[in-house]
Amino acid sequence: MEVTGLIIGIIGLVIAYLTYRTRISKKPREDGSFILCKYDFAQCTTRKLIETLTKCTKEHSLGDQVFMQGLTFNEDITLLKSAKNKLFSDEARRGVENSSLGKKSNDQLIDQQDKHINSIQVLEPS
Repeated sequence: MEVTGLIIGIIGLVIAYLTYRTRISKKPREDGSFILCKYDFAQCTTRKLIETLTKCTKEHSLGDQVFMQGLTFNEDITLLKSAKNKLFSDEARRGVENSSLGKKSNDQLIDQQDKHINSIQVLEPS
């Protein structure tokens, strides 16, 4: 009787461990790939935003007109390009891939970039 209880207990422990390992250990990889997808989307959206602003600025001769926060269109485009080069460099991408910040911190950083991009896109002409 005691041996049977011991065997059942060990089997239960093994099942619990395997369940934990399957559910917890594999999640970070899934979260990591999702974070990279969000990062790539933010990078693509930033590139498109810069292209659209540059095109509209040239088409309507707005380069020296004040756009946002007291900056002209040309100054803002230069600032966006600089930020894009820093935020979306190969080194930054590797940092996101290998990040030890965790999903929540990475999500917050990427969401902050998305909000900034969206606030500028609201101002774009249709």
